Amino acid sequence: MTYDLIIRNGTVVDGETTEKAKDIGVKSGKIIDVSDELDPSLASEIIDARGKWVMPGLIDTHVHVVREDCTDEGFRMLLRAGVTTAVDFRGPIELLLNNFKQSQFRPNIALLNGVYPGNGFKELDVSYKEIENFVEYSLENGSIGIKVLGGHFPVTNETLGRAIEVSNKMKSYIAIHCGNTQNGSNIKGFLDAVKMAQGGRLHIAHVNSYCRGLVYNELEETKIALENLKANRNIISESYLSGINGTSGNIDKDNRPVSHVTRNCLKMKNYDISKKGLEKAILNGDCAVYYKTGDEMVLHYGQEAVDYWESVNYKANLCFDVNPVVPRIACATSKNDKGEFIVTALSTDGGAIPRNSLLDKGLLLVEFGALTISDFCLKTSLSPAQMLGLSTKGRIKKNFDADLVVVDKNSRKPIYTIIGGSIAAKGDKLMESKGKLLILEQGEKNIKRKGLDYQVIDLQTSLLYR
Repeated sequence: MTYDLIIRNGTVVDGETTEKAKDIGVKSGKIIDVSDELDPSLASEIIDARGKWVMPGLIDTHVHVVREDCTDEGFRMLLRAGVTTAVDFRGPIELLLNNFKQSQFRPNIALLNGVYPGNGFKELDVSYKEIENFVEYSLENGSIGIKVLGGHFPVTNETLGRAIEVSNKMKSYIAIHCGNTQNGSNIKGFLDAVKMAQGGRLHIAHVNSYCRGLVYNELEETKIALENLKANRNIISESYLSGINGTSGNIDKDNRPVSHVTRNCLKMKNYDISKKGLEKAILNGDCAVYYKTGDEMVLHYGQEAVDYWESVNYKANLCFDVNPVVPRIACATSKNDKGEFIVTALSTDGGAIPRNSLLDKGLLLVEFGALTISDFCLKTSLSPAQMLGLSTKGRIKKNFDADLVVVDKNSRKPIYTIIGGSIAAKGDKLMESKGKLLILEQGEKNIKRKGLDYQVIDLQTSLLYR
């Protein structure tokens, strides 16, 4: 037998396997052997992973690869961070598909079509039929479902309830950034989303971001969030470890930030909720503007950032340092009485937002002893694979996809990112990688006509519906 690739001497770990020094044999995009020792003369390519961790490729269930002033920078940033599969949580569809088709450097990508002004619902209260039409359109054009951006652009609770009902009926994906016309992106908005699910299936995004002390103190809010997720196992979720959030710098006709998240951040930082207040926050370094620098998106502060923000007519993307440490750690590590993680997965809310810190910050929790290395792989690969119904990803096991990451234990950085058995990144250096677009059966006709590489997934086998 010959191999396309052998990864030798690495400390192999995944969400169900303890650490062992093993060789991994790869052929035709699959893992075909995991053994104590493989003959290196039988391989076309060798990676010596001695002293390194070899893990399943990271699966980030919440990213944003479509941004203003951005083509494939988000793809590049994910690959350099060890991510082999990701879910974009906004789109829009056509822009993401175009970027995906044009890029030489791409992970596997699924898309949730975002509900926001100009893309989706125009009103705050939307009928069942309008939602049904929007979901059908989204699935037929390559999305696996929708995301309601309630924190940024509030809709009524009734609209959210209909969106959940429609999506569950159609067995499509449904996620929410909590927030509505009554309560914002805070713990009350979170509780409203739990209530409106009414036992239905729902993905609640970035749980830690509702625990910033906007209603009660951050510890009380974290306790409320975790207790409600424990009691409502119909809801899956993720959280992230970065201190910075992501939001918009857009300004409305009244000289106020359009995004309600931006308004919350200004309030937290004691600035006026106005264009002038936002300008002061950027000048003082309490808010960053991120935009393309080289082949990545980079954070900028001060006058340089204000100048850019003004030059694009305020249609720039922002980050505030507003995520308290304790909710981030608690959401990442807390378990229920059965020993199951309460928050299903670790994500980044990154991609083109410069906070792709799964390895960097997640492995700090391993060093600290808050997670085992197997726990880390469970929350960053195996559970995310199950959330999407990807039955051949998330493990280092015979006949599983050869999506892998080789990680330096000391620097917590990826040495190799491997997709389908081919090296996609060696450190910061990118190689051509052709990940696949993950779609539902409804989208196959249109995606095939566009000439895109794709894989049809079945969400009925996913954690969302199982």
